[in-house]
This record gives sequence, structure tokens and C-alpha cells, in this order.
Amino acid sequence: MLDKILITTTVSLDCDGNEPQKVIHLQEGDYGARALRLIPVLNGRLIDMEAAGVIAAKVELACPGQEDLLINCELGDTWATLVPTPAMVSSADQWAAQLILYTGQDPDVTLRTWPFIVNVHGGVYAGDAVEHTDNWVVAAYYQKENDQYTGKLVLEMSNGDTYVTDETVQGVHTHGLATAPDTETGTEGADGFMSAEDKEKLDGLDDLFDQSVKTTASPTFAGLTVGELEIGADGTITGARFA
Repeated sequence: MLDKILITTTVSLDCDGNEPQKVIHLQEGDYGARALRLIPVLNGRLIDMEAAGVIAAKVELACPGQEDLLINCELGDTWATLVPTPAMVSSADQWAAQLILYTGQDPDVTLRTWPFIVNVHGGVYAGDAVEHTDNWVVAAYYQKENDQYTGKLVLEMSNGDTYVTDETVQGVHTHGLATAPDTETGTEGADGFMSAEDKEKLDGLDDLFDQSVKTTASPTFAGLTVGELEIGADGTITGARFA
């Protein structure tokens, strides 16, 4: 069925909200070429379906005067895709819907999103091609307490709500001491690192060498003194003696 879909709409759904958050507009008879990708969010974070043990997803729909519906969804890594059925859009109605995630630990254990609304319109409506949301992320940043970052992610929502992750999500990169191991002081050190002192000494060598010091090099000197032997810039040798 999904290989025939022409339009896919992504909708984020909150699992720990307190009121309907989304209104999705469809047109009567609008099925077969359209899909709704539903992305559940728990504690401000996407749900890893495999890690959470989710084995199936369904959307439950209820409407006065209509028979309740329970529609199977295609399950993805962090989403579930709902393809509207003929029964769902057979007439102009308003459905109260919920996405239900079934876990593998126990078939009776489920995770539900808060309700969302699906409006089915009998004619052309300006919202037919637009999904409305009354809440969205307006800012995301790392939490800071006492001028120190805690590593937790903060999400500010358009309705004024703020969500903070329970666990640290900011990566921390640390190194061991940038010194060589020293058995006398007990310093463990860390191979492959250079201390600031060593780097300063190494950088200081730049001003001392302007020629290659390899054994295969042929350096040129303006003058050279070795012990009592002097070689002038013009090649004159002074103080030379033979044993």
C-alpha cells in the first residue's frame, strides 16, 4: 500500500502531554494516496522502537455515530505510518484518535500518545493540505546551573512549556595528564600527549634551525668554529693540525 503513497505528512505526538495537540485535516474520500507519519515523543525525546520493545503500532479512532476503528500502522525506527482507510474518510466527521504502541514484553502493556483530532471535510477546505499544530519547539540548548553546564538538553515549546532530559546527552571528552609516566612521583601520564611546557620548548627550536639537520643533509654555514679549528666564510682554514 505504501508504495502507492503520493503524499506523506509528518506529525509529532506527545506521550506525556495533557490535552489534544494536533488537528489533522483530511477530505472525504482522501485515502490510498496519502499517509500520516506519526512520531511519538516521550519526555521530550524520540522513542527508539526497538530499544523500547515495541512490536506493533495501531491508531484507535472514535466518532459519535460511527463504529470505532483500530487501524494497523507500519512501524519504523522512531515512527509509525498510518494510511487512512475508506471507513475513516467515508463521510465528513471528526475523529478522536490515539496512537497505541504495543510492547513485546507483554501484549497488554502499551504506550499511548495523548489524543489528537482528525477532521474529515466534505468539500474543499483551506486546511486540507496543511496539518496544524498548536505546540512546537522554539529553542533547544544545554542546561546550565551555577555557570556550569549539566549536559542535559532543554527544549522550550511555543506554548511556554519546558522539557529537560532526564539523562546527560552532552558528550564529554577528557584526556589523561599530558605528561610522560613517572614512577618516582607516581604520575601515570598519557602516551601520545605533549604538555604545554614541552610544546613551548619544541616551538622554541624554530628560531634555532634554518637548515635541515638530517644526516643526509648538506648544510651551508657562513662560518664554523670547532674547537681551535676555524673555517671562514671564504673557505679559509685557521688552526688546523694533524695528529
